[in-house]
Formats: sequence, structure tokens, C-alpha cells
Amino acid sequence: MHDIVTGFFKPNKVDDLQGIKGNFGSTINVINGGYECGWNAENPEAARERKLHFKRFLSEFGFSLTDKDKEVWGNSSCETEEPFTTGSAGDIKMYWKKGDEKGKCVLINKGT
Repeated sequence: MHDIVTGFFKPNKVDDLQGIKGNFGSTINVINGGYECGWNAENPEAARERKLHFKRFLSEFGFSLTDKDKEVWGNSSCETEEPFTTGSAGDIKMYWKKGDEKGKCVLINKGT
């Protein structure tokens, strides 16, 4: 989830086949996978509710989405995303540490 939110995650060919876009819907997919996401999800309404809550929280904290943000976060769901699988861009071990710059993390080891 960290990599999706920070923009580090870039879907690969395996992700493309799963419909994984690396957007807000993908964060839901990380949390609950096939329970809320995909063609045969047991509870797709929960993913729709998460998206509405996300937008409401932004508003309550005085934030709004830029056009670029809307493309990535505002207009996305996981209805067409299947769960992450072996070979996904997210299927690697990475280790982060607190960086020198405020609010920034530094990748210290990217496993294979």
C-alpha cells in the first residue's frame, strides 16, 4: 500500500493482466483483494463506500483533488481488478528507512 500511495508502485505486465492500475482502487485491493475487488467480489459495495469516505475525508480536512489526483484517486475503483498475484510489481521485498528530508522515506534494500 505504501508504494501505491507514494507513487513508487508501477504496474507491470502481470498487473496489467489482473487489471491492477496502481490507483485508489488498488489500495482497496491490497487490503481486501477478492472480497471487495474483481468481477466475482463478495462485497463490491464496500469498495464503493471506501471511495465515498475517502472523498468525504478529503473535504472535511479542507483538501480537494487536482485534475491529476482525480485521474489517479478520484475516479478509480477496484471493480475490474483481480487480486495481486505472484510476479506482480508488488511481489518483491523492499525495506525502507526514514530519510533526511521531512516526510520522505529512502529505499534501503530491494530484494528480487
